[in-house]
Amino acid sequence: MPAALLAAALRAQSEGVLIADRALRLVFANDSLATLMGCAAVDLAGRALGDFHADRAEVARLRRWLIRAQPGTSLEGEGFLLHREGHTVAAAWTFDPLFDRRGRLTHIVASYRDQTEKRRLQEALTRAQRLDALGRLAGGVAHDFSNLLSIINAFSESLAARLKHQPAARREATEIRHAGGRAAALTQQLLAFGRRRPFEARPIDLNALVRENAPILHRLVGPAGRVELELAEHAPRVRTDPAQFQQVLLNLVLNARDALGAAGRITIATAVRTIRPGRNRRFTDRPPGRYVMLRVADNGSGMDAETQRHLFEPFFTTKPEGQGTGLGLAVVWGVVEESGGTVHVVSAPGAGSTFEVLLPAV
Repeated sequence: MPAALLAAALRAQSEGVLIADRALRLVFANDSLATLMGCAAVDLAGRALGDFHADRAEVARLRRWLIRAQPGTSLEGEGFLLHREGHTVAAAWTFDPLFDRRGRLTHIVASYRDQTEKRRLQEALTRAQRLDALGRLAGGVAHDFSNLLSIINAFSESLAARLKHQPAARREATEIRHAGGRAAALTQQLLAFGRRRPFEARPIDLNALVRENAPILHRLVGPAGRVELELAEHAPRVRTDPAQFQQVLLNLVLNARDALGAAGRITIATAVRTIRPGRNRRFTDRPPGRYVMLRVADNGSGMDAETQRHLFEPFFTTKPEGQGTGLGLAVVWGVVEESGGTVHVVSAPGAGSTFEVLLPAV
């Protein structure tokens, strides 16, 4: 087969392919590999193979293997490649040696497969399993704790009623009742996170829910900033538990409020989205159909990538000790998931944060 046809076949491969000489310098790279590395194929020619691997030990391993490599054998591995923009790309690779007629090693052929999506799915599965285990534990503990709090709150109310003529003692009993009330509210969050509260889903109008809660939201934000509504007209209904979804809205707005600085602004918007067939290529993508999107966006401090990776983990919080339970966004994730939807976050330090909740339209 002519060399030009072979080169064309290699360029057409969806996997990244390169050919390197004995010194591990590239003599050929196809467009798929160049895309994986974030550059043009012509920029890769003549470069050392070691320039691409984040872990130089992998190249040392390849050199040791080449000393004893035989025709028909391969060396496989996986790890990270260095992208031109400075970040790393997860990949799996296979190296094959090429020999001349005298049995001398002349070149190696390497193929690289992008593993970014596979690793993301593995991390999502691990995270879901961890959340499920934590949810079961939290739900079980909260259920028993809720029963004990009912007794504490009932007796503290009864005690306060009997202490009408003892102001100091009555104040102490009232403080016990207030603390019990705060503990009961926290217990309800734990029960929601642990899926121990019944989920009473029914068709609701998201626009109506936002409007009904607008006065509360304005009071919650207070002088920290202003709340703006941008609600789409004639948005279809969604199926969720209105009481629990109210908690989603409140938690997202409270999070946004805490991130605001000077001239703070929180925008609550709704919109209708359509996912067309063929656009849901990944396993985690939503099925085709109509969706209603709820967006809560702020112009606050924003979050770095590391914070975003842990956002929905229970008990994770960036707030000072004693000012946050770390359950707010975990509850958001649980309620949205129970409603058949997803949550997407876009944020960067100094650029604010946007939370988008996507729910199937009824």
